[in-house]
Amino acid sequence: MKTVIGTNIIATERWLEEIRRGRAFSSGGSIGPIAGNYSQHQILNPAGSGVNALLHQIDANSSGNDSPDLRTYNTALTTLIRQGANLLIGGTAGLCAHRVNTDPLQSGTQVSNYFLAANVPRLLVGHWYAELGPGEGLVLGANTPNLVMYGNFMWIEIPL
Repeated sequence: MKTVIGTNIIATERWLEEIRRGRAFSSGGSIGPIAGNYSQHQILNPAGSGVNALLHQIDANSSGNDSPDLRTYNTALTTLIRQGANLLIGGTAGLCAHRVNTDPLQSGTQVSNYFLAANVPRLLVGHWYAELGPGEGLVLGANTPNLVMYGNFMWIEIPL
């Protein structure tokens, strides 16, 4: 008799396997508000990194009701928060970078749109969302100016 394993079990086991291999990373932080500007977070796989980044999970929170977008955007935002923290504690930092900025214009091309209630953390994406090749980025951006936006990305880096 053949046993069927649900996709959530497979996704969870894959994530745990990648943590144990030292290829799972996380980075989170907050940005804003600045009057008349949109708060934006970016996960950027730098050109020449030698890896593909598979986005596993994206979390967000906002100081006011908002409908943030996930947008493709391959130009680095202005401020580096950090390289990804390795979830194999003591492992090497990731090659992909978490960057932020506030800007009077929204960056990138919309892929998805969500709703955030004020001060209510939300899992926007869980169990694999997108793959970023070298030189590609994804922005979590507010659609309402003057908000504090918290963003957290979790991903794995697979050598090319």
